[in-house]
Amino acid sequence: MKGLFIKDLKLLRNQKRTLLLAIALMIFFAFTMEDGLFVVNYISFFGVIVAIGTLSYDEINNGMTFMFTLPVTHRQYVLEKFLFCICTALVIWICALAVSLGFMYYKGTLPVISEFLLQSVTGPILASVLISIMLPLQIKLGQEKARSGVFVLAGIVALVFIVLKLWVAPTDAEMDALLSGISGVSLGTGMAVAGAAALILLVISYFITVAIINRKEY
Repeated sequence: MKGLFIKDLKLLRNQKRTLLLAIALMIFFAFTMEDGLFVVNYISFFGVIVAIGTLSYDEINNGMTFMFTLPVTHRQYVLEKFLFCICTALVIWICALAVSLGFMYYKGTLPVISEFLLQSVTGPILASVLISIMLPLQIKLGQEKARSGVFVLAGIVALVFIVLKLWVAPTDAEMDALLSGISGVSLGTGMAVAGAAALILLVISYFITVAIINRKEY
């Protein structure tokens, strides 16, 4: 497991441009935007994209075939990928959080810290959902087809919102009532429920990914 982590850390060196772009965007958004939460949540996705990109390097020149001749099991490989993606996303999220708070303090727009920190947990939660979707898709379909799958998923989400607007809450009054019912849940409770759901999704995705990779031939 330690060797797999070291391998992926070295592979990150091949994505310097993406990391530099993430840093540049983080500083730009933090300096120009009033909403620090947007910076934290948006940049968190870069951690996931960069970490999942190591899968592509693993597959180059039959790299997966060679790797599984070593004392590495499919289950260990999948577990390391999930942990590596989560750790990378968390590191970038913490950096974005620190930069965002620093710039808001500099501009005199610093909000209530406890509330801001609680709201910023949305970043890791959304990153976990993205990991749960992207890892099994990319191992199953490959990088290009996985991206297409994500676009299909985005279309499904958009369709759900369209159905919600057309049939569930077609008028503004009904939509306001629906949102009021959702917002009636406290922020802390909402984040706890969302975090638990994201964790359950990660566990389910892990077992699905293990089943997928066990069926593949390398």
